[in-house]
Amino acid sequence: MWWRPCRNGHDGTEGDEMESRPGSVFEGSVVCDSQLLAGAELEPVAATAATPKGDPTSHFSVRLCICAALLIPLMYCISMVIFALQVNAFARNHSLEPLRRGTHYLYLDFKAVFSNRASGSEAQGREGAYTLYRAAPPSLGTTQRETYASPNAAVYFVHGNSGSYRQVYQLALALTQQKEVVSEIYTFDFVYQANIHRGRLLKRQALFALEAIEAVEGARHDVMWHSAPHKPAPCIWVVGHSMGGVVVHLVSQALARTELASRVAGVVTLNAPHRYPPIFLDGPMQREYFALWSVRPRNSGPRNSTCGSHPMLSITSGTLDMLVEQQLTQLPPSECSTEAHVNVRTEDPAVCGKTLQHNDILRDGCVVAFVTSVIANNTLRGTSSSERPAVALPSMRTLNDTTAAATPVPRLTFNTFSQWAQKTITGKLLTASAASLYAALVLCATHSLFLTLLREVGSLFGSGALLAHCCSNRGRYSSLCESLCYRCVCFSLMENKVVSVMLGTLFMGLTGWLLLVQLLCCVFPTTGWCSMPWVSDTLVCTPSANWLSLPVRLLLATGPVLLGAWAGVITYSLLWVLLWLSCRLSAGCRSMSHRLMRARNLPLLSHKAHSRPEALLCQYTPLALYCISLFLFALVFPLQPCNRALTWFGLAVLLLPLSNVHQANSLDVADKQQMDTHMCVIVYAFLNLLHLSPFFVWRNMWLSATSDDDSMLDSGSHVVEVLLNILLFAATSQLLYKSTRTEASSPVGERSDHPRVGFSCARTVKLIIASLCLIFVWLSTLMLCAVPVETFRVVTVMVFLAPCVLWELCSQPHTRESVFISNDAQV
Repeated sequence: MWWRPCRNGHDGTEGDEMESRPGSVFEGSVVCDSQLLAGAELEPVAATAATPKGDPTSHFSVRLCICAALLIPLMYCISMVIFALQVNAFARNHSLEPLRRGTHYLYLDFKAVFSNRASGSEAQGREGAYTLYRAAPPSLGTTQRETYASPNAAVYFVHGNSGSYRQVYQLALALTQQKEVVSEIYTFDFVYQANIHRGRLLKRQALFALEAIEAVEGARHDVMWHSAPHKPAPCIWVVGHSMGGVVVHLVSQALARTELASRVAGVVTLNAPHRYPPIFLDGPMQREYFALWSVRPRNSGPRNSTCGSHPMLSITSGTLDMLVEQQLTQLPPSECSTEAHVNVRTEDPAVCGKTLQHNDILRDGCVVAFVTSVIANNTLRGTSSSERPAVALPSMRTLNDTTAAATPVPRLTFNTFSQWAQKTITGKLLTASAASLYAALVLCATHSLFLTLLREVGSLFGSGALLAHCCSNRGRYSSLCESLCYRCVCFSLMENKVVSVMLGTLFMGLTGWLLLVQLLCCVFPTTGWCSMPWVSDTLVCTPSANWLSLPVRLLLATGPVLLGAWAGVITYSLLWVLLWLSCRLSAGCRSMSHRLMRARNLPLLSHKAHSRPEALLCQYTPLALYCISLFLFALVFPLQPCNRALTWFGLAVLLLPLSNVHQANSLDVADKQQMDTHMCVIVYAFLNLLHLSPFFVWRNMWLSATSDDDSMLDSGSHVVEVLLNILLFAATSQLLYKSTRTEASSPVGERSDHPRVGFSCARTVKLIIASLCLIFVWLSTLMLCAVPVETFRVVTVMVFLAPCVLWELCSQPHTRESVFISNDAQV
């Protein structure tokens, strides 16, 4: 809507023409020259064909911010591409070593020895048909059969996230052909299941591994009790790769509380994220790591019988591992002895003198020989707890080649441009992009409410008209408006959704990390949260850190933060297009129904007058469809949480346009405002789907035939789902509420010309409520961006976001169109 030129109050002549852009912060603010200092405002009139005048400084500031926000993430993406190319080139030039001399490639037979398979069991579909296999050559001689009947060591292997039980193949070949120690090799099959997104799924795999080890060793004990009662039982070794190493860590803690504790010789992990995973996707996963790092070490020397931990060895493949950075593989302090946990790197010349990719550590002959020697040497040392306070490490340069020690270790070097990507990975800054995506979606959803609040505040203090006039006539009132024009530029930046979201996300990420992490933990360093590694690794006030690294770290973080912010803005735009297409489809279906009803001389649905009783069917349709869907998918045919979240998202996209009155070919201002309000509900439904990690869940359903049930989710996820259904109920019943208010306030057949308000409360109370909603949402988003590795905090953001969306639904001005049934309506 544009605005007419106001007239001088003395002679009736027209003053300076002034226009205001619809939806802007100065909408509805018009002043004349003579009324400038008085602050008078005139009433808006019909739109004209004039072109609005914009402030060049404001437009230039907006364009400059958008260009900078585009250039920084673009350069960061180029740095990531160059970094990936250099890593792949280095990996191709340094091939894997074959197995050690004397090790022959044999066919290994995998025989199932324990499983949780139960025909017809409902739990099998949820948990997966987990199986424990024994890997051994298919044909053995008579002497070998007797030897394998009484092994010295039993080795259990746990694969990583989405891994395979056959990844133990090279290690099994080396162990079965080990001459000093006879080993039995067992490998767990978790049916290619991804476990990085669920802490309780990780715990479930650990419980199955514990149950399988106890079953196998219990059966072995029964056999040896009758055949060889005086022969010692074999040592138990547990080996884990990647997230399987975390499962092994949990199994080790559980075994320490069983009768098998004295038989566990040690634990070996390969590229396992013991400090924290690359990203926390749910609360239970964070609690598992919090429990691992809450252990206080004892100064008791060697491990005794009452100790709740076993000797552990963590091996990292070094710089080339882009999935689990080498610092993440460091073991937590042992509650037994400071020497019980050992960390080594394959880049160490005493180990292998090479760096490997994440999964290549299982296939490299040098690493396999190193692990085999660790198991053999420590098994031969004995099983007494007093004889093995820690894992003894062999020298692989002595075992393999005595002249190899003089060979320089190959190093992966990066150029100046790719160092940006490399430092963000090693500095644990890459996960900030995930938190920025969530934050950008939240800021996009609440942007319309923020602008409404800004307009209300501006008009409440009477400064909107003055600022608008100053920005359009800066040359005439330079002395009066110079300072106010800077505020005009700021308002223009906040009015632009892309600029405000980019600046808001960057501001929340940087200030949240400075205030809630650096300042808080430097002032109170003894708090439990600050002592956790995912927080302490980023502190600059520790003795090992340097305060000068703070500005460098802030500059490095701008790339991932803005990249995630752009991903959020693009996602919001795609959701808006999806809602717009649904609106067009709804309008097209309504027009088609009008044509069909007119062809049969039936009452037509029109939106040019008030509704008659026959129109109740149209008003109740969105609410009825929602209630039927809620009854079917929540009670009659209950879906899994992720599929249920997808259903709510689809209902929001399809049903909300039915609550919106709009034309088939175009959308007016009121419809666009209502679409912005509905976008809040759709973004909320999308966030509810996104925080459940649907890609991991659907992958498990496709490859593993396993699905998440409600017991796998945290309690906060159930609260978010309940709030989402409240929002859907409020949104689908909006048309019925509007029609009821219209019929109660206007005669039948007439249209009311005064706008409606959602609540009969004072204007100041409205401002206070809207401000509190935004403050709570922004504070929770600030906490989300402060510690980006904890993206499960999006649940807290959504708990505070729901009242904000509900307020925007209820406080939205009602449109003056309603449904009317007529026999001569125009389509």
